[in-house]
Amino acid sequence: MQEGEFWQNLSLDTLEDIRLRLRGLVHLIEKGFKPPVFTDFTDEVTVVRDGEPVVIPTMTGPQYERKVRASLAENLERLEIQKLRQGKPLTPQDVGEMEKILTSLGESSGDTLLQELLERSQAPSLPHFIRSCVGMERKAVQERFASFLQERSLNPTQIRFIELIITQLTETGILSPEALYEQPFLALHAQGPEALFPNPQILEGIFEEVNNLAQFGI
Repeated sequence: MQEGEFWQNLSLDTLEDIRLRLRGLVHLIEKGFKPPVFTDFTDEVTVVRDGEPVVIPTMTGPQYERKVRASLAENLERLEIQKLRQGKPLTPQDVGEMEKILTSLGESSGDTLLQELLERSQAPSLPHFIRSCVGMERKAVQERFASFLQERSLNPTQIRFIELIITQLTETGILSPEALYEQPFLALHAQGPEALFPNPQILEGIFEEVNNLAQFGI
């Protein structure tokens, strides 16, 4: 931050993040007398440009995201959120209602802030983003895999693999098939799911269950 290049082309979101980080260091400044600094110069208008006025948002992206996440956490009992947490399909009306609520949190800039939030989080849809914030109910995920476990004879390590899937979906709400080739799943078998499940039909069944939970029914 002491280098001049650091301050080139900074966005409002970055400046807000810097302000919050520095705020926690203010109390470390040594107290003492500092003489006042006076300036004696006249401002001059060097350039006048015609065009549309620049609209300064009343809320930054990070501020809006904090409000959204807090609101979702406080409203887990809403029908739309309950559907997402239970892996049930949403209707277009459900999505419209959630979009209306989250947009209102951004006041006059709500539409823009919500769209920027979805782009920043790389969420393909609003339901996807919401479930990544609120997770899923563990009981609902267990029920989805109950028949899968009952119909197949798995060893303890394979069962642990399924339990990890259930835990990840409970905590994060979203799990892609590609994630099964990363930690913590690789801790069970360094060579990946194919080595852990030699029977391709069982592995295909796991991928199918994971993909089904990624469908929001819109």
